[in-house]
Amino acid sequence: MLIEKNIITSKICGNLNNIEFFIDSLNNSKDSRAWILEGPKGIGKAALIKLISSFILNISKNPLLSNNETLLHPDLFILEKVDDKKNIPVDQIRKLRNFFSKTSFGDIARIAIIDSVNDLNNYGHNAILKIIEEPPKNSFVFIVNHLTTIIPATIKSRCKTFKLRELKQSEVSGFLADKINFEDKASLEAYSLLSNGSIGNAIDFFNNNAIDLYTNLCIYFKDLRSFDDKTVNAFINSINMHKNKNNLILIFFRLLEYFINKVIKTKAFIKQNYCDDNEELAIKYFSEAISLNNLFELKDNITSYYNNFYLLNTDLHSTLYSLLIDIHNNILESNNATK
Repeated sequence: MLIEKNIITSKICGNLNNIEFFIDSLNNSKDSRAWILEGPKGIGKAALIKLISSFILNISKNPLLSNNETLLHPDLFILEKVDDKKNIPVDQIRKLRNFFSKTSFGDIARIAIIDSVNDLNNYGHNAILKIIEEPPKNSFVFIVNHLTTIIPATIKSRCKTFKLRELKQSEVSGFLADKINFEDKASLEAYSLLSNGSIGNAIDFFNNNAIDLYTNLCIYFKDLRSFDDKTVNAFINSINMHKNKNNLILIFFRLLEYFINKVIKTKAFIKQNYCDDNEELAIKYFSEAISLNNLFELKDNITSYYNNFYLLNTDLHSTLYSLLIDIHNNILESNNATK
């Protein structure tokens, strides 16, 4: 079946030239059955693949833009991580292998979506490799790659790879304005800026009111010359008591990384836009108070705290408390080094 570009691109935000080229390649390819779509997380890679799959299989249901919708078809298998699992479960991978051992229900194609390859362990990599080495007739394997881990060369060499870039702020802003009723333009611009080119981030941030968390973080960061134990505990408790605590913790680490990256850009004299005056003042203070070496060290430490919390199940309060102390100590160390 010929995939119609205008139908697909009318429902997608950004990357239109790359997506059109991707669809042309799908339409013109007779042999390739395994495809990798790679780019930053949250830019719509999985949504695009689901939309293309729904077109191929004649599924009328629109798979886009709703976390509550599940795309269902007997000739479609979506392999993805469930709940808070570290990797995609082995039993799901076994089901995928069994899926391709059966004939097509609608006599069109059998389609598997791997979302994402970064959530597979070695067993999963080997299982995917066996499938794409000898792909069944009339089958497609679409693999999402967020570029967060290195995937085996044996998999990449057997797939056609297409890259999507992060979205422009104007693209995210236009998408959000069309989908969400914001009270004011300032909120719209703040969320599109915080998204860092990711619609997934923008929607997740909006649903969890992340702008308030980021504002409080910037207010706290405006002056860290003294470590206020009471303020720190109050800030941590505001996260700990949130109804969507687990999701908010992940958002906190993403916002913190976003903040540090903006500080690094400021030190490199890269012009930037700011959400509000609190962010601008906080970033200015950090850029003057912390050396570039300490900033990169701090980025590594933030990653370590994140991994310890999610992989080793360290206590939330002690994790965030230690992290904020670490940030304060980095400022003191930088200040002492300049004296």
